[in-house]
Amino acid sequence: MGSPLRFTWLLAVSMIVALVLGPRAVRGQDAVSADARANPIIIQVAGTWTGTLDSGFDGTGTLTLRLSQNKAKIGGSFALLATNANASGTVKGKISGDELTLTLKNTTSEPQCTMKIIATIDDDTLMGAYVLEGGKQCKGTGTFDLSLL
Repeated sequence: MGSPLRFTWLLAVSMIVALVLGPRAVRGQDAVSADARANPIIIQVAGTWTGTLDSGFDGTGTLTLRLSQNKAKIGGSFALLATNANASGTVKGKISGDELTLTLKNTTSEPQCTMKIIATIDDDTLMGAYVLEGGKQCKGTGTFDLSLL
């Protein structure tokens, strides 16, 4: 066994090390947490997504999204081939976590409706709901289920 003097010396050194390194370790953890909050992982959605759109009132159709991505900002184009409507135009939106919010603006046919989309991404599947906005003829809601090609 060691002497009481040696034990006291080891205890004093341990306390000094804890006092000096302890706050640095906590600051290091805080820095990692702050970095994770400042730079969250962004799911990549760029590519061509296609699948079924169900309006509930207008029947079904095929929706194709061609998405580009710059960090959380989404852009691109869309094409819709539905029972009573065909449209194409621009896509703008953002991604946060696994939720994608998009605005699809019809630029090729009348009426020029806007489709607001909220979708959840799960691997290569994009599922969600939409609301049509615009004039009197641009009313309705529906769902869609798309896959990444």
